[in-house]
Amino acid sequence: MSPYTSQKEQGFEYWVESDFEGRTDRIFFVLDGAEEEYAKCKGLNTVMFDTSFGTNCYGMKLGCFTTVSETGQTVILAVALLRSEKQKMFKWAFERFHEAFRVRPSVFFTDGDQWMIAALEELSVPGGIWEGMLHFYCVFHLWKNM
Repeated sequence: MSPYTSQKEQGFEYWVESDFEGRTDRIFFVLDGAEEEYAKCKGLNTVMFDTSFGTNCYGMKLGCFTTVSETGQTVILAVALLRSEKQKMFKWAFERFHEAFRVRPSVFFTDGDQWMIAALEELSVPGGIWEGMLHFYCVFHLWKNM
């Protein structure tokens, strides 16, 4: 496997990257119909991102990019599987999201993970791909940490 693979086949868009030993360490894919759902907000998109810990036999963290539809339902737009929860991994996932959807979120909700915050700050600086995006913490995660 090459260190970096990107493909769009029959409407299914995905990216895979391997570490220096050839092990897959990050995967990103867009769910069917997600781009159309994201486009309905006409640039005023709210995205929520959270990762789960240790939920698969490969030790990868599952991160779901979700939004709220016009009917109020939660919609999963894209999924990332990451070997670690480090800044470079989150930044990679956020950049793939931007590459797939081409419009920055207006509002982005996350938990209080320091590396996730650092990756978002890096992308939302003046001149960054997500300049002007508002970042908020999920109330559930704030309450859980109290």
